[in-house]
Amino acid sequence: MRPRLLCATAPLIVGLLFAQAGCHRGAGGASFLSLFGLSKKPVVVALVAQPGVLDPFTPHEKLRMAMGETIDRPVRFDLCFPIQLEPNLKLGFHDFAIVTPACYAELNDRERFEILAAGVDESGQVAHSAVLVVAADSEIDDVSKLRGKKVAFGPRNDARTHHAGLVLLGEHGIQKKDLSLSLLPMPGSLKHFSNMREIALAVQNGDFDAGFIDEVAFDEFEQSSDVEGEPARDRLRMIARTIPVPGMLVIQSPKAKPETVRQVTDFLLTAGQTHPEALRPLLLSAYQKPTAKLCAWSERLAEPPKPTEITPDDAK
Repeated sequence: MRPRLLCATAPLIVGLLFAQAGCHRGAGGASFLSLFGLSKKPVVVALVAQPGVLDPFTPHEKLRMAMGETIDRPVRFDLCFPIQLEPNLKLGFHDFAIVTPACYAELNDRERFEILAAGVDESGQVAHSAVLVVAADSEIDDVSKLRGKKVAFGPRNDARTHHAGLVLLGEHGIQKKDLSLSLLPMPGSLKHFSNMREIALAVQNGDFDAGFIDEVAFDEFEQSSDVEGEPARDRLRMIARTIPVPGMLVIQSPKAKPETVRQVTDFLLTAGQTHPEALRPLLLSAYQKPTAKLCAWSERLAEPPKPTEITPDDAK
């Protein structure tokens, strides 16, 4: 009977093995063994696929290992597409997820996915803005004057230089359709640039009327430069700032067990002191508990932009 039993269960075992062989990093074997009580069930953290990021696992590897050692559980990082994130969290396939503020804002039931921590960058900031710049000699001195103009945006879906930029324009009564749009990759597209240097040069050379630049990158430009083809702050003029936006957020599944949530939260909020080497590949110095105001500004990225007199100073 035993050979027959083995033959009968073999397809199930093979199927389970293939189910664990998705795009993930760490604890794959532990996931399978946990089904038979031979290993602790792994904590599964989702990494959401982002355009241009070919390998999200390597920068997070030290964080994964440190988390597993601290909570004494196997930890697996899974890659998922944005459309998969919400159902996977609701069903408990993922216990936690590391997401951009823009990705978080697009969740339909955001109130079900508590933000446990927000990354603090190497300069000590948990959130910062993008600046809207024009050429130093431009006649444009107000956001409302960009109607019909060419505006350069950062990478597609970037929280600051794309989504927060649209929010800022909307606060001044300008919608996407009111801008001079690009024909490529399809008619009616915003013009996205892959890095801040390209945006600065496009604006200071007069190819674009204005552009959104991450304020950290803007501050790193030389104040002045005699080198042709190099951005310089004295060739640009800032006319507005977007709302402050955090970097990466860690959110929880409503199915995650309270003890696991406590352990992971404690690990994250102390990682800057206990495991700084695990944060360096992510260009972070720490994680901190987000304030209610910070969460509210993240949620703003999903709202239809409306004219308002609120300024980014209100987020401080």
